[in-house]
Amino acid sequence: MKTVRTVICMLLLLTVAGLTVTLITKGVLEGKRRILYGYDTTVDMSEPTTDGIHNSDDGPGNMIMDRETYLEELASLEKQINEIWANVADVNGNSALSAAKYEKGVWEEELNKILDAYYTAKSVVAVERMQQDEQSFRAEREKLSQDVAKAADEALDGLAYNKEYIRLTKEKTYEYIDRYFTEE
Repeated sequence: MKTVRTVICMLLLLTVAGLTVTLITKGVLEGKRRILYGYDTTVDMSEPTTDGIHNSDDGPGNMIMDRETYLEELASLEKQINEIWANVADVNGNSALSAAKYEKGVWEEELNKILDAYYTAKSVVAVERMQQDEQSFRAEREKLSQDVAKAADEALDGLAYNKEYIRLTKEKTYEYIDRYFTEE
């Protein structure tokens, strides 16, 4: 009976330790997000931001963004994300999943930012093409991410799913940046 109690106590201690590590990791990630974006993270993150994109004096709808500055900001963002990953103790545990979900949100926000700029600055025909491409991309991204999760025998919101989602979103973000600056 004493052994059963000892085992139960050990499991309870391990659970508490795991939860503590997860909470600490989430706190560190939130702190990094505040530093990175300079805003209160308690606000609704589903609303895209336009950091690095400035309205011109020509009126609303005329967006100006300096390509080099924007790419430098993304490079800085990637460096900060790499620092977060460097601090992840267990690359397959809860802290890695928390880091992946954080990075997923960051790249989704960047994708939305460049899409907002594109939709504001481009012609109706170009916007319609982009909207079709965006819809196709979002459906394909979800399918591919789910396929990777299934292949890894993970939950559909596990580490493999999130890493694939991040990879695809990051690639598409850079593709859309190129389109923004090259298309009329």
